[in-house]
Amino acid sequence: SSGINAEWPLRPGERCVATAGFSVGELTALAFSGAVSLEDAFSIVRVRAKAMHDASTDVSSGMINVRGLKITQIEEMCLAAEDQCKSEGVDGVAVIGNYLYPNAVTVSGSDYAL
Repeated sequence: SSGINAEWPLRPGERCVATAGFSVGELTALAFSGAVSLEDAFSIVRVRAKAMHDASTDVSSGMINVRGLKITQIEEMCLAAEDQCKSEGVDGVAVIGNYLYPNAVTVSGSDYAL
C-alpha cells in the first residue's frame, strides 16, 4: 500500500478549489489537485533532483535570504557583487532567485559573488 488514502487525488472540483506550492511544493500541489498523477510528480521530482545535483557540481554556488532592504537595494548589491567579480577576473553571478514577501528575497549565485 502506498499509504495514501482512497481520496487521493481529488477529482477536479471536489473540496479542493485551489492549491499552491513553493519550489518542490509546487509538484505536491499539482499532484494533490489531480493536475498530474502522483507517479508523474515523483518522476518530475527525480529528474529535478538530478538536474539540481548536476548543476551544483559544475559551479560552486548557493543561496542566501535577504530581508529588511528595499528590492532596489538588493538588486544594486547583486550588480555590485557581479562587478566586483569581473574586476577580479572571476566568473561570478548574483541574482534574485525568489521573491518571498515584501522586502525579502532569496539571492542565488556563485559562492564568490555571494
